[in-house]
Amino acid sequence: MPRPCHDDFASFWRRFCRKTACRLPRCCQKNSGAYCRARAKLPEPVIRRLATEVAEGCEEAVPQEWLWHGRHVHLVDGTTVSMPDTEANQAEYPQNVAQKPGLGFPIARVVVLLSLATAMVRDMALGPYAGKGTGETALFRELLDSVDPQGIILADRYYCIYFLIAMALLGRRDFVVRLHQCRKTDFETAMRLGKGDYLITWTRPQRPEWMDHATYEQIPETMTLRLVEMQVHEPGFRVESLTVVTTLLDPQQYPREDIADLYRWRWLAELDLRAIKRTWEWTYYGARHLPWSARPRRYVRKFS
Repeated sequence: MPRPCHDDFASFWRRFCRKTACRLPRCCQKNSGAYCRARAKLPEPVIRRLATEVAEGCEEAVPQEWLWHGRHVHLVDGTTVSMPDTEANQAEYPQNVAQKPGLGFPIARVVVLLSLATAMVRDMALGPYAGKGTGETALFRELLDSVDPQGIILADRYYCIYFLIAMALLGRRDFVVRLHQCRKTDFETAMRLGKGDYLITWTRPQRPEWMDHATYEQIPETMTLRLVEMQVHEPGFRVESLTVVTTLLDPQQYPREDIADLYRWRWLAELDLRAIKRTWEWTYYGARHLPWSARPRRYVRKFS
């Protein structure tokens, strides 16, 4: 049976040899036991810290022209991944409650923070698929501090929530997100900045159960946001028009067209997640990855 650890080792050395134009002794190409044992001894926090520090270093080194208006943009999106049906996995990541015992697989929810400039994972939050505090927005709150101050968060309409946007502003971070379909806008009371460009005011909702009173008092009672209407003329897109909500209020510094172009890049989050899952063959779990992913902690290691 193929061993993913050995495959990672061999793949690394193949790339190393191609880049350095050197030949690895034949005896070393198949003997990855020492490498696998050494990697297994690394604590998960160390692996995670190394991964995030590498991504952070690359982000700091990107050329200025790779940034959007001189600012770093962070894509956020969530996905789910299944894993082998073992007792350890079921205990930590239970299967879907709609499935009968023995007929489903353990499933985890993953929310990642990706760099628009480098496509690298800046941080990740992982939790069970179902249960209190395990939704995408709950996991994303764990990642807010990983967004650079003065950074921009780019997300789909699932993240169009008053408290998420307000918490980002409290940390001096901006938000660009598609307007949620359930939120209605009264354009008669909005301030028109130009064609398809408005300033609106949202009012703070009641305190949610997950938020403590002290944090709720820090959230502003009202929040001025900008609504940008954009048309989609590219073939293959399902919608012809959509509305983007943003905290970037200055139409001179951030023209409507630039914000519309920025939101079009949000789709890269879907492509990056798909690339990650395909690279690790997470789309459909098979016997190939059973030895490596049989334990939840090692499953987290693999993502890092």
